[in-house]
Order: sequence, then C-alpha cells, then structure tokens
Amino acid sequence: MLLADGAPIAACAGRLTGHAWPRLAGADLLPMILAESAAAHRTVGFLGGFPDLHRKLEVTVPKYFPGIARLQFWGPERDEIEDPERSRQLARKIERYAVDVLVVGLGKPRQELWIDHYGASTGARVLLAFGAAADFLAGTATRAPRLLRESGLEWLYRLARDPRRLAHRYLVEGPPAFLTLHRARLAPEFRSALE
Repeated sequence: MLLADGAPIAACAGRLTGHAWPRLAGADLLPMILAESAAAHRTVGFLGGFPDLHRKLEVTVPKYFPGIARLQFWGPERDEIEDPERSRQLARKIERYAVDVLVVGLGKPRQELWIDHYGASTGARVLLAFGAAADFLAGTATRAPRLLRESGLEWLYRLARDPRRLAHRYLVEGPPAFLTLHRARLAPEFRSALE
C-alpha cells in the first residue's frame, strides 16, 4: 500500500479524482499501528538507525505501547544493506526473531528497495517504510508544527533542520518529481470507475 504522505501527492490525487484526499504520513500512522500491535501483543522490529535511536525507542515504545510482546532492533551499516548476500543474511536473522511488524528506516529510496527485494524473506507480516517516523517517536527529531504540516510546508521545515541530508532530495530530486506529478493523468479504467 502506498500512502499519500506528501501534500503535493494528496493535492494531485484530489485534482485527478475530484475527491479530497487526506495527507497521511508514516509519522501519523506509526503510533496507530503500534497501538494495534500492543493490543494484539505483537512483536515489533526496527531496521535502521543508530544505537542512540534504538536506546530511546527501547524506553519510549514500551512506555506508550506496553502490550507489545517484544521489541528488536537492527542497525546495519550502509555497505551491509547494499550487499545482496549480507542483506539476505540480515533478512534471515530478522525471520528468526518472528517479527510481526518491521519498521524500516533506511532512507529513501533505500528502504523501499530493501523491502521490495528482501522484505518477504523477513517473515514479517507488515513492513513499513516509514523513514523518520521512528526518529519522531523516539524524540531524536522533531516534526514541523501542525500549521506547517497542514499547509504543505513540512518539507521546508525539515530542510531547514537538516539541510545537509535533505537538500538533494528536496532541491534537486524534488522539482523533476513535482513536474512528473503535475503531468500525471488518470488511466482510463480508473477514470471510468470514478464516474
């Protein structure tokens, strides 16, 4: 499932379908999924991030979601993620822990590609490419104020807070992606389904 996690995506979907589409970011959805996981006593794993993030999540997650059966963390190095054999080994290691929900935060598009190639091998029932959502949950990063999120300017807030990491994504990759999105058209079979 793909989320309309950016204001431009939600706006484009609304333009194409004639229906309002809510913006739903992983950071908004993760607490809901963890609450459901806690209610069902599921196991949750976090793939990606540094030891400091994992230590904070070890405290934060049980505090707010005490029913989670078990937490597990993996913080692979970039070369491990980019090596197919080592990624297969990592997926098998995750499978041995019988994780129900795996939150993958390896950065875009690495996390989506890793899930596509190795996610099924982890045995996880749900895999979430939620990027910074774990950082927000742990308190190692802050979200934009609600007004900026609701006005579609969360990207600007994040860029100002972390320009070194996000400048290329938002200033170099962003404009061509925005143009592609602006040119998007609804496939005929979807258009007829909406009429």
